[in-house]
Amino acid sequence: MQNLAVIPLCLCALAHAQCRELVVEPFDGFPGTTGDAAGVVTWDPDGAGPARSVLVVGGISGAGNRQYQHFATFDGSSFAQLPGEWQGEVTGLRVHAGDLYAVRELAGAASVWRYTSGAWQLAAGWSGPVPRSIRLLSNGADLLAVGASTTIPNAGEVRRLDGGAWALVTPVVAERFVTVHNGALYNINGGGHLERFEGGAWVQQTNESFGLYLQSLCSHNGNLYLLGQWEVPGPPVGYALMRLVGGAWQTERSQGGVVVFPISLINVPGEMLVNWSASYYSTIPLGSDGFELYGQTWGSPQPINYFINSGAELDGELYVCGYIGRIGGTPASGLLRRRNGIWEPVAPGIAASDLVLTANGDELVAQVRPGPEGLSPESVWARGADGWRELPGAPAPVYDGRVVAHAGSLYRNGSRWTGSSWEPLPFPPNGIAPVIKASVPGGVLALAGEVLYTWDGSVWTALPAVGTGLHMIDALSWQGRPIVIWSRNSTGRVGVSMRTSTAWVTIRAEAFGRPALRECGAHLVDEIHSSNLNYYDGAAWRPVPQNFGVPGFALTSFVTGTGVFAHGEVGDRRALLKWNGASWSMLTDALPRPYIGTVIENSDGVWIQDSFMSGEDGSLGWLGHLRPSACVADFDCTRGVDGDDIIAFFDLFNVSDPRADLDASGGVDHEDVIRFFEIWDRGC
Repeated sequence: MQNLAVIPLCLCALAHAQCRELVVEPFDGFPGTTGDAAGVVTWDPDGAGPARSVLVVGGISGAGNRQYQHFATFDGSSFAQLPGEWQGEVTGLRVHAGDLYAVRELAGAASVWRYTSGAWQLAAGWSGPVPRSIRLLSNGADLLAVGASTTIPNAGEVRRLDGGAWALVTPVVAERFVTVHNGALYNINGGGHLERFEGGAWVQQTNESFGLYLQSLCSHNGNLYLLGQWEVPGPPVGYALMRLVGGAWQTERSQGGVVVFPISLINVPGEMLVNWSASYYSTIPLGSDGFELYGQTWGSPQPINYFINSGAELDGELYVCGYIGRIGGTPASGLLRRRNGIWEPVAPGIAASDLVLTANGDELVAQVRPGPEGLSPESVWARGADGWRELPGAPAPVYDGRVVAHAGSLYRNGSRWTGSSWEPLPFPPNGIAPVIKASVPGGVLALAGEVLYTWDGSVWTALPAVGTGLHMIDALSWQGRPIVIWSRNSTGRVGVSMRTSTAWVTIRAEAFGRPALRECGAHLVDEIHSSNLNYYDGAAWRPVPQNFGVPGFALTSFVTGTGVFAHGEVGDRRALLKWNGASWSMLTDALPRPYIGTVIENSDGVWIQDSFMSGEDGSLGWLGHLRPSACVADFDCTRGVDGDDIIAFFDLFNVSDPRADLDASGGVDHEDVIRFFEIWDRGC
């Protein structure tokens, strides 16, 4: 083959090759471990042996771009799977006498397991009724289990591990208060008084009557603290933190006139953490839960939205774990570390299946929902030529809220992304916060209570009511027309109406059950079932045809996104097809896994989202980017260059197919033949 000395520099910009390649990458763009961490402890796996101490984190499902089964170890720089099978939920960890213990909850029953020789083994049986939950404590000499009763509210019992059995120490009235202080057991009795367990009985230590709803009892640095809320009608309006001094409670800090209040105290090495809550009352935005350090200023150097359940120290650094939250404007979950006075997530990683993807020109926009919708902080990210970047300060999540792209701008709930921040839109005339639903000609579509509005950038305009006695459930658009999903108040039946230029037209008769409508490019579809997809053609609902036209194609399921797609198998390969409204065409037969969630097309190519959290290699899913192949001369798409590509090129050339216009001149001529043989001689 002739070796050309000069290859035109513009070859890299050729855009007419008919083949595309699938670039698959693990998804590891966003901070935080995946899953709520149930506990973290410092553990030396071989005692006096040479192995160094590590952190053990229980309950997480991933860290970085890797999956972990229930438990992971962290040595200060990297995570590793803790070997051993585990069934059920991890709800607590404790190290006692060098051994690692974990609490398992399964089918409403709790049990304690010891890690021995690389496997989890039941520490001991529990005689009598099995508790619904267990907290592990240690008084130095004994491992203690505080079990919650399955039949008596708030009650339970304390037991100690005695060989192969849990020996009863004492019943307790309020099991959630039981704590170890200076080696002894303390509790709050039914009258709100402090008790100490002495000589086989509870002995009352204090006589105060607080008028407080008591929240938490905590031992910290040799002192015993009690946290309570003031008892008044309605939401709590104050709290008090008290310390036991000389057999009486002394107020350390109190504040009235608040609805953001502390709810629990957590002792960690060198610090006492205070969990705050505001989620019980609608007057406080969701996501304002957080924790602070207890000290002279009772403050945190960073705004923290988090709920902490435990902490541990490794190499002089403090780690805490808990429920998904934020550090300032950055989403974080699972495990945090404090370095130089600053809290940071320990590892990046959110599963690709946790994303809600949207196309915005040449950018891919992702909403990350790391917890139950409406309850956990959410972040919005965009991916361009320079990779992922966060659009910080995303509005608090609401039910069914989504990012909407319109005229190059992004909208979320009732805010617009300005390029540097989310700017709230003014309220519509009815005074109710709007939730942006879709893009329509001239503006965006929003629901505000029971009224549907459009926003053109300066003015809210109300659309006519769909009807009387209807509740507006959701809204979207199709071919620029507003569509509303509603329910009839008197019957609960659900219908769908579309706005024409003059009236609302019912396009789905009233029935029980909410349809899952999506605008997928030119198609309005109802995601009834993954293998039975219906679409609306402007007159009636019809099934998406399954005459795929690809020999040997076996459907796994339909997929929606910016269009209607189908994925399945062709022989031993996994393929993705696209429907154009009349026929199917293959996009790729190189899918790495048979689980596809969403397919998004934008000016940068086709993005394919994994629908499962973990891959076969343990990675937290993947995003596939289908883009023009770098092998420009591969005209028959065999992933190589040979004589068949010459035939494939001239098949296109002879009919003046634009894909044969290799010099981008706007026409097909002999210059394209010269250019083809130049790139064909180069190969891939």
